[in-house]
Amino acid sequence: MTGPAYLSGYLAPVADEMDAYDLPVSGNLSATLYEHCVRAIKHALRPGKHGLPLIGSGDWNDGMDQVGNKGQGESVWLAFFLYDVLIRFARVANAHGDFEFTATCKNEAATMQSNIEASAWDGEWYLRAWFDDGVPLGSKDNTECRIDAIAQSWSVLSGAAPDSRATMAMDSLNKYLVRRDLKLIQLLDPPFEGKGLNPGYIKGYVPGVRENGGQYSHAAIWALMAFAELGQRQNTWELFNMIQPIMASCRHCHNAPGVLSMNRFARSSLRYRKNEWGVTSLGDEERRIGAWKRQQDSWKMLEGIKKSAPGR
Repeated sequence: MTGPAYLSGYLAPVADEMDAYDLPVSGNLSATLYEHCVRAIKHALRPGKHGLPLIGSGDWNDGMDQVGNKGQGESVWLAFFLYDVLIRFARVANAHGDFEFTATCKNEAATMQSNIEASAWDGEWYLRAWFDDGVPLGSKDNTECRIDAIAQSWSVLSGAAPDSRATMAMDSLNKYLVRRDLKLIQLLDPPFEGKGLNPGYIKGYVPGVRENGGQYSHAAIWALMAFAELGQRQNTWELFNMIQPIMASCRHCHNAPGVLSMNRFARSSLRYRKNEWGVTSLGDEERRIGAWKRQQDSWKMLEGIKKSAPGR
């Protein structure tokens, strides 16, 4: 049985060239979709010093492209994500009759879970990553990026963290990253301002903007989903209404019925927080960029309604 072909393209040497723009072509090898998935998972099972996945030149947050660009840095968020992939794919492998890889997925997931708990807990929340030189990121000892939202959310969403730690991690997210005064959920805090750590091009953004301490709505949705998974319905419902686009529009229409002050075709993934760097080009008090276009808003609405409606 044949399937999609593997792609062939230029491989940039890690030490010499971090970015390469190339047009890959279909190679001579092909495989089933299942075999492609197995290869991808095996490729990800290359742990670093703490037994967690290598972050390389960025994970979900591609702005952290200098955390592990030398091949040693590790991602705690990716560890949670990979744990979830392994648990889910074990069922796929079993249904496919591949019992050997089923066992591999289960064993690797158990090892990953143990390694996370042994190394990544920082006392009140989970670390975000380790740099190539072993310096932690997302630690209480950091002056920048002391806490990052997605590691906390995925400690819950993956099911990998013990209940006590998952709850404490989300309590910390609620305490340090939910800004009810600005109606947003920050991705991380404090933002990077050039005080030593160099995680990558994320530092090119003004502190409090985009990934550098603003709200990235994809990550905010994960936080909502995690609160809902913990059964914190009132908190989830409050935060859902705080960031969802309809309510955001209402806050800007000055109680005038039928008036939407946001461009419905604007990008919806970003909201900015106030800081000493002044006002954005939009001149918006809450420093946000739009709220309508992207598909994630539909997902956000659906998840919020399904999981957090009071009395459900």
